Amino acid sequence: MFDMSICYRHGYGARIEIESAAKLLAHAAELGHTKAMVELGLCAWFGEGMAQDDQVALKWWKQAAAEGSAVAQYSLGVMHELGRAVQRQDQRAVEHYCAAAEQGYHPALQALQDLGVADMSQGILAGNSAEPQHSSTRHPHPRPEPLLSQLLHSLYSCLY
Repeated sequence: MFDMSICYRHGYGARIEIESAAKLLAHAAELGHTKAMVELGLCAWFGEGMAQDDQVALKWWKQAAAEGSAVAQYSLGVMHELGRAVQRQDQRAVEHYCAAAEQGYHPALQALQDLGVADMSQGILAGNSAEPQHSSTRHPHPRPEPLLSQLLHSLYSCLY
């Protein structure tokens, strides 16, 4: 079911049918398929095959993160950094990015560096977790939302 949804979503051996892909993803996610939860969150985030709904994305990414998905942890970090569907909190964003980075998810390391917690990202690379230390180069505002959305979209399109 999940594999078929990816075929429909990206046109692998089938005509692209985003709505059909979203329905298959929803069914697979309801059955507990972690990658389907991540993909369904993406569909909801961008409004692909379903209405755009940050709350739906949040629901599925929370469940996938609880199952250990680094991509979902990263996505939750983006939500907290932007304040979409949740209160904007850099500390919560950092926590989610760290959880993803500790699993070797490189976009999360980049996000930590972009947020000015380069010391923490270096510690994760070295295998040492520590409290975030903000560098003096930290920007007062997060990266522009369109850039983050484009980054999420390009990361997900390369996942499968």
